[in-house]
Amino acid sequence: MENLSALTTLHMQNNQLSGLLDVLQDLPLQDLDIENNLFSGPVPTKLLSIPNFTKDGNPFNTSVAPSPSFLPPAPGAPASEVTPADGPSLPDGSEPVKHKKILTTSKAIAIGIVGALVGIALLLSIFMCLCRKRKSRRNEFAERPEVRAYGSPKSKPKPIVHVPKENNEVKKVPEEAIQKKEEHDRTTTASGAILLPAPVGKVMVNPIVPLERKPESSPKNQNPPTSATSFSIASLQQYTENFREDNLIRDDRLGQVYRAELPDGKLLAVMKLNNVNSMLKMDEFLDLVLTLSELRHSNVVELVGYCAEHEQRLLVYKYFSDKTLNDVLHSRDEFEMNLSWVARVKVSLGAAKALEYLHEGCQPPVIHRNFESGTVLINDELAVCVSDCGLASLDLSRSVTQLSGRIRLFSSEAPEFNESGLYTVKSDVYRFGVVMLELLTGRKPYDSKKKKKKSLLPMPGKVLRNFNPCYFSSKSICSSRPSGEQYLVRWSIPQLHDINALSRMVDPSISGKYPVKSLSRFIDIISRCIQSAPEFRPLMSEVVQDLTRMLEELSSKRPEHLV
Repeated sequence: MENLSALTTLHMQNNQLSGLLDVLQDLPLQDLDIENNLFSGPVPTKLLSIPNFTKDGNPFNTSVAPSPSFLPPAPGAPASEVTPADGPSLPDGSEPVKHKKILTTSKAIAIGIVGALVGIALLLSIFMCLCRKRKSRRNEFAERPEVRAYGSPKSKPKPIVHVPKENNEVKKVPEEAIQKKEEHDRTTTASGAILLPAPVGKVMVNPIVPLERKPESSPKNQNPPTSATSFSIASLQQYTENFREDNLIRDDRLGQVYRAELPDGKLLAVMKLNNVNSMLKMDEFLDLVLTLSELRHSNVVELVGYCAEHEQRLLVYKYFSDKTLNDVLHSRDEFEMNLSWVARVKVSLGAAKALEYLHEGCQPPVIHRNFESGTVLINDELAVCVSDCGLASLDLSRSVTQLSGRIRLFSSEAPEFNESGLYTVKSDVYRFGVVMLELLTGRKPYDSKKKKKKSLLPMPGKVLRNFNPCYFSSKSICSSRPSGEQYLVRWSIPQLHDINALSRMVDPSISGKYPVKSLSRFIDIISRCIQSAPEFRPLMSEVVQDLTRMLEELSSKRPEHLV
């Protein structure tokens, strides 16, 4: 303090400071405030000459400094020892009592003011924390909605936690594990890590949006805490050749899927959501992106990116195949191929593993909701990947309002959905049983047409007007199936328990090349999956075990006519 030779103003009030004031007497002070402290000893004469000097509330005396709580002088002490240095002497004992009251009152006022300020600051900090937390929740996403009847409100998704399995038993994940997972995700996001870098010069992680666009399209809202890459519309237009029809892979009820080729030759599959789902709010779409980016399994199509620019909603997947199981079994001639019995068991196992992962390997379980032969992708090596996983929250009303949707509703949906509109994991199991029926019989879930033998009519690719809308070709012609055979499940159920009828159910293209024991086990799985009561249907892990054993037996015997 003695070295502050240019100090003219010093305010130290209300600080509980103690000691002597000798160190201040040689400073050029013009304004000194030491009110409400614990300074002791006499006040130096030089300090009394300061123009603005405030010193009330200090226990000044001529003896040693008192302890922090001021005590009155000992009995018999001279009156001069307790008399303030700047005031007249009072009778013995009167001054300390009066001074103690003044000190206590000033302390109470000071403590009240400080307490009020601290309380206000605390309330402000709590309010700011709540606002920050609410904002972060909107960007951090969390858990898949439960799939209910059409039109039911959508719940906020929670993060998927992958559950390791031992001995084919599902482990329950405690709440602490889910909380740790959420904290880890937040930490990873805060670090700014991007697991899948964008191709240089093509993929824009932070696309620039014109100022005239709506606020929801701003780049600040387009970076969810996910490994998925944010693509720009311009880059996707370049990779799909402006979404040319030649690059259209399929057009399903959720949107159109296009093949995209990156400059390095890597292929992607871009799903352009239909008009209904393209109206998703930004927060809802980014929630969906986070949900899909959590799904990682060899039999589930992997999401690698998304686009939420210029009011567009697109999902970018890793390319797997142009063909679906529906194409291979029923549809376009260029994809039609004869699957052996072993191949059909192998395809069933791959699709079952995908559903097992969604139902039992994720916490909470992910309901597919649209599992069918059209969402089972199959490549030339007969490997299988299931598409549309995690998209159950998207708008599904079209399947109820359109005629094709009503046919589909009664042909492949579980009975409980048709009756009450409720959909569970066991409803997925039912639909898996329908797909296995397609593999067994080669028929569609709803099929009003059947093939006849080859025709030599020279009308390839032409439509015959005023007749059933079938294409005449050199390969086959069509005619109506009997009404009792049009719905696959209805037609199959009475025959599943008829030994004599089983062989007639099998797809003729297999030409009888299957073991009878293996066929019996395959049909047993189907009959359990399409039980009318959900509680009697098996878990997908049980189905995987049964199909695995079947495939092992077929592989060990290796009869040439089955391969």
